[in-house]
Amino acid sequence: MSWRIINRVLGLAMIDRVFAERLLQKPQEALHTYGINLPPEELAILCGCQAQTIPELSRQLVEKLGPKTLQ
Repeated sequence: MSWRIINRVLGLAMIDRVFAERLLQKPQEALHTYGINLPPEELAILCGCQAQTIPELSRQLVEKLGPKTLQ
């Protein structure tokens, strides 16, 4: 996942409550609804997060992907 994609997803979640709730509960469905496609490995990482809030999701993504991946 690039910072560009992460920023798009998290930014959208910050301004769209429905997207945010769906992203936390059913990430694959949320991404599909907005036409955001991730490679299978990255989708698995996102779906593997167990966050209750968007800031928590953001932290988990950084932890799982590491700063070198997010360039």
